[in-house]
Amino acid sequence: PSSGDPVDADVDRDDAEPADADQSDSDADEEPTCPANGDFTITRDESQPGIGLSLTFLANPASTTVEVDLAGEVVEDQLTWDFEAEESGDRRITDEILDPSAYWFASELTGATYASLVPGFDGAVGVYRVTDTAVSLLGVASLADDSTLITYDPPVDVVRFPLTPTSRWTIETRAEGRVQHVAFNADETYEIAVDGTADVVVPAGRFPVLRVRTVLDRSAGPLSDHRISYAWVAECWGR
Repeated sequence: PSSGDPVDADVDRDDAEPADADQSDSDADEEPTCPANGDFTITRDESQPGIGLSLTFLANPASTTVEVDLAGEVVEDQLTWDFEAEESGDRRITDEILDPSAYWFASELTGATYASLVPGFDGAVGVYRVTDTAVSLLGVASLADDSTLITYDPPVDVVRFPLTPTSRWTIETRAEGRVQHVAFNADETYEIAVDGTADVVVPAGRFPVLRVRTVLDRSAGPLSDHRISYAWVAECWGR
């Protein structure tokens, strides 16, 4: 899934088999649908969410924490983050790229391109719009019913094209709506920057990635929240 992760609460490690692992010779000769070239620059052509495609992630159990190596190590002269090992208690989560027009929130979040799970927010999806310049988070909505709907004004660009090792931007937005039928209103500031390039190793293989650091400051009345999250983003495969 090609998306950012501004409200990430779990550590996700891609556990999927590459989509072309069992291709026949005739399929392998076909022109690839996503032209990844490993140059540590993600263009619009290298961010193509396919409705109905899915990946399986390993995630630590809810309400637990795990240590994550943010520094990485140099392997054969290449900085590498290795998330291949499965930890005790890990659970598998399948994230499918959904067609937002098929769900109740379609009329509330118009212009959406796709929806995908929000890690750490069970039963909810982030709803995104993809344009030539960005992947933008329009809102968050529950799937089973209309109990949760949060909209962002303006939308939050979680990726801007081209995404390069020097990319950085700041967005101030207003989040409004409801969470499990309880009113939610907050002012949010996102400071997003690529802070590293390297290879990431997961059960699906090795991928060149850009690491995107997101600092979220949220103010909701007398309450405030400061959160830092990281997303390792690969050409074509996304987060």
